[in-house]
Amino acid sequence: MQSLPMPPLQFVPKREFWFVSAFVNSAAVDPHAWARELGELVERRLRDLAPADLPRIAWDPDLVRRTVEMARSARAVASWNPYLDGFPYYEENAGLPFNKLGYFEIEVTYFPDAPERRREIEPLMTQQPPTAVLERFRERSVMKSHGPVRLDLASPVYVLTVTDEALPEAPAWTRAAVDEHKRSLGPWIEVYSGAWPDYTEDLFDARVRHNLSNRLSELHFLRRNSGFVYMAPDNLRRFFDGYMRPFVLAPTAQLRAMHYALMSINESLDILLMREAREDFAEPAHIDAKLRNLRALRGTLHMQMSEIYAEVDRNHRQHYTAVLTHLLGEFALGPGGILARVAEKFDTLNDSMHRLYERKGAEVQERTRSGLATLGTLFSLGVLSDFAALMLGTRTGLVRHDLVAGVVNGVFSAVLLVVLVLALVSRLRLRLADGRGQAVVAADAVVLDGAGRVLLITRKTPPCRGQLALPGTWVPGGAEPEEALRRAVKDETNLDVIVERRFGVYDAPERDPRGRVISHAYLCRLATESYEIRCREDAGEARFIPIAELDGVDLAFDHEDIVADVARSVGAG
Repeated sequence: MQSLPMPPLQFVPKREFWFVSAFVNSAAVDPHAWARELGELVERRLRDLAPADLPRIAWDPDLVRRTVEMARSARAVASWNPYLDGFPYYEENAGLPFNKLGYFEIEVTYFPDAPERRREIEPLMTQQPPTAVLERFRERSVMKSHGPVRLDLASPVYVLTVTDEALPEAPAWTRAAVDEHKRSLGPWIEVYSGAWPDYTEDLFDARVRHNLSNRLSELHFLRRNSGFVYMAPDNLRRFFDGYMRPFVLAPTAQLRAMHYALMSINESLDILLMREAREDFAEPAHIDAKLRNLRALRGTLHMQMSEIYAEVDRNHRQHYTAVLTHLLGEFALGPGGILARVAEKFDTLNDSMHRLYERKGAEVQERTRSGLATLGTLFSLGVLSDFAALMLGTRTGLVRHDLVAGVVNGVFSAVLLVVLVLALVSRLRLRLADGRGQAVVAADAVVLDGAGRVLLITRKTPPCRGQLALPGTWVPGGAEPEEALRRAVKDETNLDVIVERRFGVYDAPERDPRGRVISHAYLCRLATESYEIRCREDAGEARFIPIAELDGVDLAFDHEDIVADVARSVGAG
């Protein structure tokens, strides 16, 4: 007689833990206070969730309605959890320093005042709130106040669902039972993946692999972007805070943060390699600082990963080592993963930067030798002694009323004085050039339309990739800035502009992470009332934005200062 299939299980989520990896500059912000604000932001976003915010499930109006009700009931508490203090990371794209790596944990509880309603929650519903919150994080990331905190906005918010209730009744979780209920379990394990009923058996088999629990009363599934934990009610009460938090939840969030750090470092190394190939680094001191930072960063990474590998080797807790081993594979942190690629780039960049440092140092020494040779020549020719003699001759001629002798000696004294002053000035300019490098001249356009909106472009290449910026260009030696700027705006946006006037020069030493760039800012207007913005494929999206909407927005370089100065100037005019 053939046995009947077991009825599908309904899991009732008790609470969720969201993890967002982050770099923090603790010298500029208190991450614990920032976490409290983050929790309030999450609650506000979920309270304001509307059906229009849920396009992914718009095909099912009833699901939309229930998801909105669930989200609006949520209670969220956020905390900052440091993982690596003294982490010397410098983000090359934005030119920002950070000193801590960690993650924000957001504990989310739905229907806290009506827990019986949690039985209405489906896996597809739990996918929607963190997706909406991530979009809000991305919107706010452009604000200048978010500069000291760099959230992982490229990855989904990690969602770990915890439950102690399964209806009608949880079985003993043997491998056979897990396989039997794989279609009920799969959507909770992979909350960002689909749950269509016609998915293949192979897909659901893959989703329920690697149950890390060694108990028949529990399930522990950890994936790259989500996880699912079932514990019998008594187990949850007794062991969740004391064991699961430090030995399952924390390692998951920590190793995901390490993965985020390595991906970010990999991107920064790519930018440095590109800049080194273009020889953006003109100053030996700047190159030396980059080399020292790379060595410190590599040492920190090596030490931390060595501790993790050692923990796997020496820890005798079978479950904990299984969790660590699984997470190392899940986040590609093994010897052949992202760590190996980063190590290879470290070596390549370190060697090339050393060669550049030696070459720039040789150029500085050559300029120094040239300057000293000039002064040496002057001294070897007895310039100073001749100058003194001529001055004495001039005085003697004037005292003796020998006008011809006085004039001749005076003229030669003046000539030698000019030669000596020019030599000293030349030497001083060489020293200044050695200390600060050669400045590059640029021109930036503040293009206003008839409504007073300013034209901004989303940068597609580093530095400042993803940030809004004014259109602009380098100005080659001898070129007219106005003409170069007109051509650049036309090339990038297809807009014809009239350059009205230059209104400012911006030359702060650290305004551009590529080095010393002096920008001449020009006020421009459209040449015609009708226009069509059409950007080059590599130029990024361009659009006109009201200046009032840019208050607090972190534009690329110091462009927010330029826009603010124009706003004041136009307002005063």
